[in-house]
Amino acid sequence: MIFTKPIVLAASAVAALAAPLTANDSPIPGYEIVDIQWSLQAFPGGEYINVTGTVEQVVAQLTKINPDYEKNVLAAANMTRLGADAESGLWHYLYHDCLTWPVAWTRRVWEGIMYLDGHDGVPTMGPGPAACARVSCSWDSAIWWCNDDPVELQLDVWTSVAWGAYIIYRDCRNERDDQTSGQIFYEPNWNVIVRGDTC
Repeated sequence: MIFTKPIVLAASAVAALAAPLTANDSPIPGYEIVDIQWSLQAFPGGEYINVTGTVEQVVAQLTKINPDYEKNVLAAANMTRLGADAESGLWHYLYHDCLTWPVAWTRRVWEGIMYLDGHDGVPTMGPGPAACARVSCSWDSAIWWCNDDPVELQLDVWTSVAWGAYIIYRDCRNERDDQTSGQIFYEPNWNVIVRGDTC
């Protein structure tokens, strides 16, 4: 069961194979890296604009057009609901591994989770297997979304990806509690990675 929420943003995302890295060059070993293209409205009711990049890059570009864009995104993020969904097991996952990747800063991962949760729309990625897109990255802390199915992957809302990152954020911290990394696996054959990165 997936809850949707009314917000002033309308978004959809598709995967675009723009000069993809091969599996040998990939920061996710064995996976081809693809870009996510977002189709968004800078203003409520405005025309759709195609933007490629992480959610932070998207927000930065559209905030130049509409200074209130970032504020609207953060207002739409419902972390109270997200946490409740995590506790109730609303979106069931198979398992998750902790601290198996280079660590990311928990504060920056949290910010990425909020940005993703604040966007409506239908996340869509082209067929895998072994395809990943970096959907959030700031201060060397990234969230990746990966498709291991040989068919196109489509989720109901971006909150699905945000929720996976939230589980890692919640359960997989180092002893100082300021860094995290991990990977969470879902059916049918997709996963979310939180890890240190270069950005």
